[in-house]
Amino acid sequence: MRKVRSGLIAVLDVGSFKISCFIAQIMPDNTLRIIGIGHQLSQGIKNGNITDIKQAEHSIIAAVTSAEKMADELIDKVVVTTSGGNPVSERVLSTVEISGDSVSPRDIKRAILRAKEQFDDPTRRIVHAVPVSFVIDDIRGIDDPIGMMGKELIADIHLITISESTFKNLANCISNCELDIQDFVISSHASGLTCLTEDEKELGVTLIELGGGITGISSFINGKNVYTDSVSYGGINVTADIARGLATTKEISERVKCLYGSAVSSASDRDTTIDVPQFSEETGRYSEEMLIPRSELVGIISPRMEEIFEMVKTKLAATSSGKTTNQHFVLSGGASQLLGIRELATRVLGGNVRLGRPEYIDGMADSTANAAFSSCAGLINYISMNYHVYDKVVPVDRYIQKTRNEGSGLVGNVLSWLKANF
Repeated sequence: MRKVRSGLIAVLDVGSFKISCFIAQIMPDNTLRIIGIGHQLSQGIKNGNITDIKQAEHSIIAAVTSAEKMADELIDKVVVTTSGGNPVSERVLSTVEISGDSVSPRDIKRAILRAKEQFDDPTRRIVHAVPVSFVIDDIRGIDDPIGMMGKELIADIHLITISESTFKNLANCISNCELDIQDFVISSHASGLTCLTEDEKELGVTLIELGGGITGISSFINGKNVYTDSVSYGGINVTADIARGLATTKEISERVKCLYGSAVSSASDRDTTIDVPQFSEETGRYSEEMLIPRSELVGIISPRMEEIFEMVKTKLAATSSGKTTNQHFVLSGGASQLLGIRELATRVLGGNVRLGRPEYIDGMADSTANAAFSSCAGLINYISMNYHVYDKVVPVDRYIQKTRNEGSGLVGNVLSWLKANF
């Protein structure tokens, strides 16, 4: 049996439409190179939540096994991205005394831990704690306080939480696949790290990730994620609308959507016809072809996509950072590849809209260098930004201990706390 080799990083994107796994190798110059890619249609997952744990396990194992075969390596740890669990933002002010003459990384860590302690909702799980800005004594608007002198540090912490039950079910499912979870990352946050430019994140931008079952939202300003939310609709809903409207299967509808679909109408739509297989009572199969004008297909797609953007617009209108981040938008995710999507988003959202693509990573295949794999590419970037953590990573949390647990009781709890904090 192959041994798990150190110096490998594996990321797993658990989506409602597909599950993707990238394996990257840490090179001698500390850069990352992708050596394994696997993806599989999702089963047992709806709107980012586990609905059938056995089917979800089969899909995860298939994607991971495919990536392992390509890499010719075996993995036992993954960094996981999720869009489910209804991600919600909450801002918390955390105050700590500066331990020495100047602010140290330990002071910031203490402020983050205190912010987490202030959050008291047993139904929600903190996934990210992002320091947005700092105050030292009476000096406000500090981006990086390291090395600055003072007595009191106040941190404005952006907490991103998801449903505790969603978190545990996903952790349980992945653990059943004999994989340790190194970290959880919100999907739209991960996509923002690879699809957005540094100028965009600094000046203010909102990343809209049009996924299969969920549309994720992450707003950035001054280089920080300041708001994250989601809408429980995505490309799968468009496919279902087509299946109902044209009386055909979801499989055929997905193909028709990808080949002929558009979010906006054109003058030639009425003159262009599409062959759509219909159910034959004689054969009991979807084999009879029916010609429909392309305008009928667009008439199904456009209202649903417009509804999704309207829901995103409503969410963003309620945020305090909206005036700055709602002037520029970047679209990512598989559904963002739909023809005419940028034009429709511009009309509904206003401002400037562009299509995002993941930053190329050495070893990335052409078939995966597109917006549908932004989350995986973003996770690779996330790891490279936090390499000091993942260089000697241990599982940060384990809900289902099974045979690999470290022990229970006081000693086990102490060991778990030390691993999570040092």
